[in-house]
Amino acid sequence: LLPEKSKPGYEDALGTPAHPLTSLFPHVVPSELFVWLGVAAGVKALGLPVTSLALRYIAAAMLIGLIRGIITEYLFLRLSKRGNAP
Repeated sequence: LLPEKSKPGYEDALGTPAHPLTSLFPHVVPSELFVWLGVAAGVKALGLPVTSLALRYIAAAMLIGLIRGIITEYLFLRLSKRGNAP
């Protein structure tokens, strides 16, 4: 559904938040669950809320995903103008 020029940026932006989604939905990337549980245990030990950490983690991932997608699309368009890409 996307034009070819937008696919690389979209895929990069889509893959970036997969790991931070573990903070809210542990089944997304099960292999990273133990890392999140360790961080959450440390935050709980300090008496801080884990929910706000999870929401900040997701917000940061969305922002970084957007930035990465824009940069990837820019680089792809620049390289494709050279004639090296379809």
